[in-house]
Amino acid sequence: HAEGYEWASDLLEKEFLGEIVSSFVDVEKFLINLGVNLHDVSLETESIRGVALAGDGLVPTIVVNNTSVFNATPSGRRFTLAHEMCHLFYDRTLGKRVGISSGPWAPAGVEKRANAFAAMFLMPRHLVVEAFGYQRRYNEFASIATAAENLQVGPSALVEHLYNLNLIDETDREKLRTSAKGGQ
Repeated sequence: HAEGYEWASDLLEKEFLGEIVSSFVDVEKFLINLGVNLHDVSLETESIRGVALAGDGLVPTIVVNNTSVFNATPSGRRFTLAHEMCHLFYDRTLGKRVGISSGPWAPAGVEKRANAFAAMFLMPRHLVVEAFGYQRRYNEFASIATAAENLQVGPSALVEHLYNLNLIDETDREKLRTSAKGGQ
């Protein structure tokens, strides 16, 4: 996940940070400001979350599959947008003119990196800390649910991100995963 985290941090530092970040990162506004077309479609399959399209003669485009369970919530859709943004910006050499789709057949390492990118882009460390307030109860599910709502992300994504940021340990992560599954 380190490479994805680094790419997202670098991008947030260089780009429209003031315009897209308040208490959460407005990924849709960021993409629109960059001229990326966003399309929501309902595909016949649930296995594709989204598709990133770019290349000579193509306007950079992200397609979100409304049929995917991962895009059923606004926070899930935001995660897909950030994930596909990683493919647009960093993985263009992996795809041909058509694009890169995120599904079970995509290279696992590429998908994990794009997930890490999405997590860090949507949840930069300073916003995570702010979302928890002064008490910083990173290992309490109620605090995680509130922070996830403030960051406009899913509690499960926030739990994994807290672990990757070394704000919770492995034991807390496992306990919180169980709570997140029951709380969603």
